[in-house]
Amino acid sequence: MAIIPPNSAPPTVQQLCKKILWTEKQIQQRLHEVAQEIYNYYTKRKKPVYHVHSVMILTGATKVAKDLLEYIQDINEKHPNRPPLVFHEDSEMYSSYGIEFSSKGKDIKQIIPTQFSTRNRYVLIIEDVIDTARTMHYLLYLKAHPTKKPRDIKIFSLIDKPLKRLTS
Repeated sequence: MAIIPPNSAPPTVQQLCKKILWTEKQIQQRLHEVAQEIYNYYTKRKKPVYHVHSVMILTGATKVAKDLLEYIQDINEKHPNRPPLVFHEDSEMYSSYGIEFSSKGKDIKQIIPTQFSTRNRYVLIIEDVIDTARTMHYLLYLKAHPTKKPRDIKIFSLIDKPLKRLTS
């Protein structure tokens, strides 16, 4: 990478990246579509669900969760004769990183736990990127534990990298 001379403009995203996979517009469009899918999943059941416990995995999922939940609110507003789909927002933070910035380490640490119980609730986990899936497996184990068993648990991730999964 070239050295940037002082007093020059910082490089653009296009200059820093070899290839842009999705534009902001494409990501937002897909979030709109997923918001509709989530809305339909909960509200178009035999027994509709209108209260969901959302768990945002910090810190990367913050913007994704904000946009996704805003889009679901927009859908609620388009259906004023139906009860709104309400998300009770919560967040958790995990770390599986050691000294180097890769999640090859064996320990998963829960840094910030959820504040509310998920027992007998409908839960939507919101994540930005699933790499090795170790943290997600750990989180699902915690949520499905007999003392915390939710009624239903779903995961939304903006990006899934199955090729990064660890075999052991």
